[in-house]
Amino acid sequence: MFFRKKIEECGIRNGKMTENKKIKIGIISDTHGLLRTEVLDILQSCDCIFHAGDVDRPELLDTIRSLGALYVVRGNNDGYWAQNLRRSLNFTVGNVKFFMVHDRKDVAWELGDTQVVIFGHSHQYFAKEIDGRLWLNPGSCGRSRFGGDVTMAVMTVENGSWQVEKSCSEQLQCGKRNIQNTVLQLCCRKIGKNRGENCRKMTLQF
Repeated sequence: MFFRKKIEECGIRNGKMTENKKIKIGIISDTHGLLRTEVLDILQSCDCIFHAGDVDRPELLDTIRSLGALYVVRGNNDGYWAQNLRRSLNFTVGNVKFFMVHDRKDVAWELGDTQVVIFGHSHQYFAKEIDGRLWLNPGSCGRSRFGGDVTMAVMTVENGSWQVEKSCSEQLQCGKRNIQNTVLQLCCRKIGKNRGENCRKMTLQF
């Protein structure tokens, strides 16, 4: 499956991303102090990780940093410990230009040639291409709100192009721990430059 397959060429050389290699990115937000085992399993196959804020606990970032290059912004629930985290970030990975902020209302008015805008806060997955620019909210993969789905996104970038897939689970409950043989319903949506969409459902055993 796409999040189990090991990328042979991770696109990292001497600690830096090489822009001409395929790079796999785990995109998460609103963990609120909970980093699920199932989420970690997916992140371990990624070359870098984007976190769109509301981490809640600094030790979660320590764990994520051990998995790959980390880009993170401060959320409204991130306290004094996060004072050195930026509220927004502009950066480039795989020749794709990103802008990331926690709350969509704080997105910069002038986005220039930004190709992908990433945000969180609402705990609801959102992915839509508007005027050639992807607006992506990976949802919440930590503590669910109002019984909503636990979601994240996995993106692949290469030479200025991108493809994103949604991972979600209706079975995971808020705060549930030590999950064994849990069947996850994963809905995967591919959104690429060709604007084609392909949605399929599958089950995985953990």
